[in-house]
Amino acid sequence: MADVPFPNVREIRESLEMTQKEFADTYGFSIGAVRHWEQGVRKPEKATRLMLHMIVLEPRAVKRTLKRFNEEA
Repeated sequence: MADVPFPNVREIRESLEMTQKEFADTYGFSIGAVRHWEQGVRKPEKATRLMLHMIVLEPRAVKRTLKRFNEEA
């Protein structure tokens, strides 16, 4: 599989009109990770980058799926 490009997390979050905390809580990231990604301190792992791209394409679908898994846990 080809490398998954690094998305602009701040742009994604702001397009959804969410704070860092809301974005982290909604999509299951730590707030520290979101901050580091936005500041360029760290780069998300490949699977996380893929999820971030999925959030760009279908934010509500990702949110529904995560909610379903949390309810089953």
